Amino acid sequence: MAKTRMLFCIFFSITCLCTNARPGEKDRSGPAITLQSNVYQVGKKWYCPLCRQEVAHGDRSGWDLKLCLSEWHDVLIEKEYFEKKIRYITDEELVNSLQIPAIEPALRKALDTRDYDRISIILHDYCMARKDNNRVSSYDSQNKKYFITIDEFLQEVLRDAARYQAILRSANQVYTPEKGFTLYGVNWGKQVDFNHSYPNFSKYGVHYLSFLDDQINHYLLKRDPGIARAFDDLFNQWYDQLDSVTREAGIPGLTPP
Repeated sequence: MAKTRMLFCIFFSITCLCTNARPGEKDRSGPAITLQSNVYQVGKKWYCPLCRQEVAHGDRSGWDLKLCLSEWHDVLIEKEYFEKKIRYITDEELVNSLQIPAIEPALRKALDTRDYDRISIILHDYCMARKDNNRVSSYDSQNKKYFITIDEFLQEVLRDAARYQAILRSANQVYTPEKGFTLYGVNWGKQVDFNHSYPNFSKYGVHYLSFLDDQINHYLLKRDPGIARAFDDLFNQWYDQLDSVTREAGIPGLTPP
């Protein structure tokens, strides 16, 4: 259930954020967003490519990936709190923390009978039915809106043949049924080693899972169940290996010259 709870927490957090995100309010000028979300430099200062606010630009090699809340803003979860309150949260703690009147009775009933799979189903169905859901939290390089709705995303991409093909090419570079998974030039087939050190990309950066963005977009465009299964497989491989990953001594590209 730990994996299910983690997936739900990620999904639920994104759903809640959607209620506050209003496209167009932020300054989206500046360099185009890249698939790797690199910070960009203006003069001697560095800026986040997502919110355009100034950020520190230094060595993050000592960070524990599980404690990171923000890619560039140095927001970390306190380690002891994570270990005691988040990492191994119980189903009862999860239900108690939500306070959702519409599904509270069903959650309590499932909790009383220890039907933990039913809890996951109830939460999944509730979040999927929310009117403020169905937004894309990830993006391709041409997407300039915060939490664009799926319908808006499809309308934009389907009328731009070059953008459509770029998404498919990027997605196919990561996964095809014939070749399996390929990350940053290394073909892994069915099983990825997430402890691998790539010559031109940091191990730390790999764990942002940015290579899954176009897998999501690919599925939205094609609705192929095989793409969804590949996404699920790759995410589960990453999760299962998370605690066994060793840190790198340094991370190229994060420390200014």
